[in-house]
Amino acid sequence: MRGVAIPRPDQTLSDVEFRLPKPSYTIDTLRYLEEHHADGVAFAILMGADLVPQLPQWKEWEAIVEKYPIYVYPRGEGRGESVSKKMTVFLRNSSI
Repeated sequence: MRGVAIPRPDQTLSDVEFRLPKPSYTIDTLRYLEEHHADGVAFAILMGADLVPQLPQWKEWEAIVEKYPIYVYPRGEGRGESVSKKMTVFLRNSSI
């Protein structure tokens, strides 16, 4: 994880996903993090816009969308699109 910039001092990176059993599922990683960081840390998802259509294929995706903010950034086909926190509301209220 060298060479990755942390934009804010209140944010950290973790390599915990590399140490969890395989296959790796986002919901399992989030649950592990919550169990081991019960000190009020808030977790969120950061994903590329090209992955949004695949979200319904994720393990327990509804639980992820319901519980965690999802921040989407332009990537791939959607590079020119403007995306923001509103995407979380869209995902929570849609039937993708």
